[in-house]
Amino acid sequence: MNLGPLIVLLRLFEGGKVSPTVTGPPTPEDKNPQNVDFKPLCGPGHYAYKDPLSKKWSCLVIPKGR
Repeated sequence: MNLGPLIVLLRLFEGGKVSPTVTGPPTPEDKNPQNVDFKPLCGPGHYAYKDPLSKKWSCLVIPKGR
């Protein structure tokens, strides 16, 4: 007899502890981060640029406001 589904149902009815309430990564506080180790998701009007010397990523303004 498989008790796995029964355990999941019991936990669900205990208090909803089966899945987290918040899904996905937290939203970044700064929409255009500077000098970070990973490639950032830049806001509108900006693009990600990796400095070849420091190997850090930054969000720069798109020239001529594309």
